[in-house]
Order: sequence, then C-alpha cells, then structure tokens
Amino acid sequence: MATFSSFNRTDFRMEALLEKMQTQRHGRSFQTSCEAELQELMKQIDIMVAHKKAEWDTQTQALESCLELRDQELSSLKNAAEEKCKETERLCQRLDEMEQLNREMTIEYERQLTKVQNELARLKRSYEKLMKKQLKGTRQSSKSQEEDQSEIKILTKKLEEFHEKSLHWEKQHLQYQQQVASLEAQRKALAEKSELVEVQLS
Repeated sequence: MATFSSFNRTDFRMEALLEKMQTQRHGRSFQTSCEAELQELMKQIDIMVAHKKAEWDTQTQALESCLELRDQELSSLKNAAEEKCKETERLCQRLDEMEQLNREMTIEYERQLTKVQNELARLKRSYEKLMKKQLKGTRQSSKSQEEDQSEIKILTKKLEEFHEKSLHWEKQHLQYQQQVASLEAQRKALAEKSELVEVQLS
C-alpha cells in the first residue's frame, strides 16, 4: 500500500514537471526548477528502490528459513524411515530364524512324541502281560515274584519319566510359538509405521 502511494506521488511530480516544461520555455529559472524537480524525483526513486529491496530481502530470508526448516524435517523423516526399515529387516530376520527353529522344534517334538508313544505302548503291553500273569494265580517262587515287582516298578518309573518329558517338550514348544507370535506382531507394527513415514515423505 505504501509502495502504491509512493508511485502515485512520483507520477504526480512527473506530471507537474511536464506542465512546467510546457509553460516555461525560456530562462534560467526554468532550468534551475527542472534540475531541482529531477533531483527530487531521483531521490524519491532511490527511496522506493531501497524500500522495495528491504522488503524483498525480508521475504527472501523468510523463504530461506522456511526451506531450511522443511529440509530438516524431511531429513529427520528420512532418517526415521531408514531406521524403521532397518529395524523391520532385523525383526524379519529374527522372525525367520524363530520360524526355522520352531519348525525344527516341531519336527523334533513330533519325533520324540512318536518315540514316547511307541515306548508307552510297549510298556503298557509289558505291564498288561504282568498283570494277566498275576491274575492267573499261577504258582511262582518268591524270586520270580520279586522280579515281576521289580519290573513293574521300573516300568512305572519309566512311564513317569516319559510323562514329565512330554510335559516339558509341550511347554517348550508353546514358548517358541509365543515368541514367534510376538515377533510377528512387532514386525507388523513396524511395517505399519514404515508405511506411515513413507506416506509423509511422499
């Protein structure tokens, strides 16, 4: 608004100068007056140019500050995105390792379970055979009875040991499954964060 008024004042002075030049064609007074008007006009123009330059400098500095801030924000977002990507890669690698371990544990668990089931079946058959033998009421020497009782105790102990092993394997298998589920949840959360950062950068 101030610049527009300055230009209006300049136009007015130039018009006045032209009028004087048209009405005064001779004499030293005209030359002196014309020089004074021209000097005044140059002074006003210099003032306007300096004022406009100050405005442009201020606007340029503001734009440069805004661009610098924007560059810093973009750099920060890029660094965050790169870090999230690295973390996601690490989690994916860890997840792959856990899944591989889980598969190996599952195979080993199934192998051990099959072995235990076969051993249990064998022990049950032996136990049932002993029970049938006792139920028949056949005469046995005390030594034979002691051997049977000893074998029963051994079979019972083995059954208990296999039962404990089975519980331990089941518990361990469950723990690995929980770890895999936890890693998968972390991977999904990081993937979502990475996508959000990429959207902000685009």
